[in-house]
Amino acid sequence: MKTRQDASTKPRAEHLSSDLLWTLVKSSRRLDQTYVQHTNVCRDCCEFVGDFSRDARALGFSFPDLLPIVEQKC
Repeated sequence: MKTRQDASTKPRAEHLSSDLLWTLVKSSRRLDQTYVQHTNVCRDCCEFVGDFSRDARALGFSFPDLLPIVEQKC
């Protein structure tokens, strides 16, 4: 018999912070899947990642996209 996983037991990501994004930029890493899923449902965080990435690149930082290309539409 299959049991249904309650929504409250699924891993949730908190809203993204500039500290987390700076850490990712400096270490050339992407957001993990939990945060990617969060940006799919949180327009504010999705837009924040896009704005943050644009601003960091304007300052001369070079890093991989924080979100997978297919996920970047807010």
